[in-house]
Amino acid sequence: MPNLLVNNLMSKQAFRIIPKSKPKTPWWIHSLVVLSFLSVLTAVIFYVLFNQQVVVLDNTKKDLESQISNIRAQGTQELEKELSAMANNLREFADIFEQHQKSSKVFDLIRTVCHQQIQFSSLNLNSQERTVSMEGSAENLKTLGEQMVILTLNEEIDEPQLTEISLAEEGKVTFNLSFSISETFFKE
Repeated sequence: MPNLLVNNLMSKQAFRIIPKSKPKTPWWIHSLVVLSFLSVLTAVIFYVLFNQQVVVLDNTKKDLESQISNIRAQGTQELEKELSAMANNLREFADIFEQHQKSSKVFDLIRTVCHQQIQFSSLNLNSQERTVSMEGSAENLKTLGEQMVILTLNEEIDEPQLTEISLAEEGKVTFNLSFSISETFFKE
């Protein structure tokens, strides 16, 4: 019987199925889905870009560190060269200064052996050959003779020689005087 009723109703088309339209999703939901998709896509793109940037910056950092270490090594080498050159210059200066101190002893010697009435106008010292040449003037020949005696008696002076003796104005005597200094003088 129940079958009958169903058949009967179907045959008579007692009811009709009316198709219902699907409910439309609101526009803002579509917008949110698209916006979410774009946000995720943007995040992925930025992640990839930043990751590549990190790799590039890391490589740049390594290159710069390498360059810095090379520059420091070169700077150290240059500094060592400069310091070596300065040390050489200081040694040379010390030698020159030592020679100067030895040479300046000659002035003390000349001060002790010069006659009070003799004036010297020039002095030439050759410390390597240990020779002294001077030009001067004396009040008279007697004073010049006394000067030669003083030089001859001094142990530090070897071979005093007078050359170019001439009479000048007012009876003065001009002359050239040269002598050697003993080897031990500069070693003291």
